[in-house]
Amino acid sequence: MVFRVSIALVLLLVLLAGIAPGPFNAVVQSILGELIRGIGWLYLLVVFLALVFLMYLAFGRFGNLRIGGEDAEPEFSRASWMSMLFAAGMGIGLVFWGAAEPISHFSKPPEGLASESMDAARASMRYAFFHWGLHPWAIYALIGLAMAWFQFNRNGRGLVSDMLQPIIGRHHRGWIG
Repeated sequence: MVFRVSIALVLLLVLLAGIAPGPFNAVVQSILGELIRGIGWLYLLVVFLALVFLMYLAFGRFGNLRIGGEDAEPEFSRASWMSMLFAAGMGIGLVFWGAAEPISHFSKPPEGLASESMDAARASMRYAFFHWGLHPWAIYALIGLAMAWFQFNRNGRGLVSDMLQPIIGRHHRGWIG
């Protein structure tokens, strides 16, 4: 049921974008602009709090809990895990966009700044550090940690909906989850 609804919505949006790309783009850009102006600060705050929360988990009293149970042994060394995470999370994205994103934002600043100005240069570097620094890793780690905890410590199925079980109970296996 969830898949059918999701695929129907995606196909509807693709159809609308294909039929009327100009108006569709205008509507999407308008919605994005309003969201950024209205709650952009909230997005930044939530990502920062996720980073702080993960540091608390890592260095606080929960830092010694093991994914997989008390007797679980890691399959890979820490260095191997870090290498795999870096390669999977950044891969070609960092190689290409690490240089291309600041240049793109410098030539076409997203905040209405003058193109190729000193302010545009500063803004482009802020965006690059935000997009390629610790903050995206906080988002990946928060979701990945929650999924791993529910899969290996709570015998979940490895689905995002399993993380909702404490909130919505048995309904996480139904159409709500």
